Amino acid sequence: GDIPTSCSSQCLITVTNTDSNDVKAPNAAFGKTTIDLAAPGAGTITTSTQNEYREGFSGTSSACPHVAGAVALLYSLPCKDLADMMMEQPSQAALMMKTAILDNVYPVSNLKDKTQTGGRLDVYESMKYLHSYCIGTPEERTAGNFKSIYFGKKGFINVYPNPVNAMNG
Repeated sequence: GDIPTSCSSQCLITVTNTDSNDVKAPNAAFGKTTIDLAAPGAGTITTSTQNEYREGFSGTSSACPHVAGAVALLYSLPCKDLADMMMEQPSQAALMMKTAILDNVYPVSNLKDKTQTGGRLDVYESMKYLHSYCIGTPEERTAGNFKSIYFGKKGFINVYPNPVNAMNG
């Protein structure tokens, strides 16, 4: 490990970079205990200080903004319980975001022994996780089965109670 990957913060998410085929870049960091996940970071496009697009921006410096943007998007989910947690227990909220990201990566076989999660950032699955947390009951949250209850196959959310009507929903 190095700095910051070896820092002891529970809220830290450590990232390595991959190319468009989910292959870890040759010079990118790796470590089963020091790197959490991968994100796109080889050959990405960015802007320059002259308001121009710059192709070929590569490295962890281009992968980390993908994860930071995912965290920002997750925090924007309209959910009163998460908003309350952010205000009252910010560390717990940060750990919730980290869990949403790390427990919902897209598995990539060549990252299995190179990162803690063995996967790449999957914002869609992270959003599904948090959304299902928000609509889950306290009992479902405690049991940890809220995602499996509310999301079936990709793209479909189950609405409870079902059927929904003016009397119960």
